[in-house]
Amino acid sequence: MVPYQPIYNSFTMSTDVPLSYSPIQSFFDSSFFTALAMKKLNEYKLDSSAKPINAFMASPKLLNKFNDQPVLNLDYSSFELQSSDDKTHRINGVLYEVNTIEEFKNFNKLDSLREWGNQLRQEMKHGVVEPKFYLLNYSDLKKYRFYYWLAFPVLHSQWITKATS
Repeated sequence: MVPYQPIYNSFTMSTDVPLSYSPIQSFFDSSFFTALAMKKLNEYKLDSSAKPINAFMASPKLLNKFNDQPVLNLDYSSFELQSSDDKTHRINGVLYEVNTIEEFKNFNKLDSLREWGNQLRQEMKHGVVEPKFYLLNYSDLKKYRFYYWLAFPVLHSQWITKATS
């Protein structure tokens, strides 16, 4: 896997500026939901255990003042194992496909975020810095409706950048 590179604003730096990272947006191509529906019918069925998934993001080197927000893209290939190239980075994730809308609504998002944040902190203590996202989904296949919640946990810090001459 390509080493993780933080995405930050490198424009004019004045003294004592808090280090800030660009927020990550998500984009779901319709082919993602088509592939998910097929997986749910043919493979997952009623299994609601965590499943590996991946997404891709444009390389930080390709971001510019017109395209400065990193976007996590999910499409039909999110269910296949693929590698990164010059223009994209693959990001591993975890899919939680629940079977009822009640399970989706009752999923404890706050506790899950805390748990995933603690996992990220522990991984960082051991020198592993690999971004990961989590996708909670409920598929209503009769009406072809998908309810989802995507989380991309990050740690916040009070770091300050200092301009050097």
